[in-house]
Amino acid sequence: MLCAVGMLALLRGSELTLLSVNDILEADGLCVRVSHSKTDQLHRGWVCNLTYVAGLMEVDDCWVRSIRDYWEQVRAEYPPKAPLFGAIQRTPGRERRMLSVLDVGSAVKRVAAHGGAQLLDGDFLAAHSLRRGGAVELSLHGVQSEDLMTLGRWKSASSLRTYLTDLMPRLAGVSVKSR
Repeated sequence: MLCAVGMLALLRGSELTLLSVNDILEADGLCVRVSHSKTDQLHRGWVCNLTYVAGLMEVDDCWVRSIRDYWEQVRAEYPPKAPLFGAIQRTPGRERRMLSVLDVGSAVKRVAAHGGAQLLDGDFLAAHSLRRGGAVELSLHGVQSEDLMTLGRWKSASSLRTYLTDLMPRLAGVSVKSR
């Protein structure tokens, strides 16, 4: 679920680690609230409608149903302020500890390996791969740059372009040399 939420909401790894159980909302579809972000210095927060983005990506709505099922299970077991994605402590009370960005990166690598991904020599997967992969997927489905900037909270088109141009050759099967 962590990877699906990260990719649909174009989240940074740090934003994924800070999500709590009460950051999933039902409002005109399933939504995720991001309370803290490196580009939101005033802490205004931001809400992403996962149902809407899944439609833009043309992914099966089972992604959103699976996220909802996971959320309902976690919501029944843990308090609202508990981490949405967390490791269960090996202590009485089944408390959840917040994941680190490295934990998120490890999860991305496990999901890619489980899916049979054939990584090109030198490919690097990390937590940020979810944000980048979501941006590329939306772009491939015809979402315009202005809309992508809004969904991903990019302030400039040049920032967005770095996400897309670095990965586009890889999608075509061409290896990209590091800079």
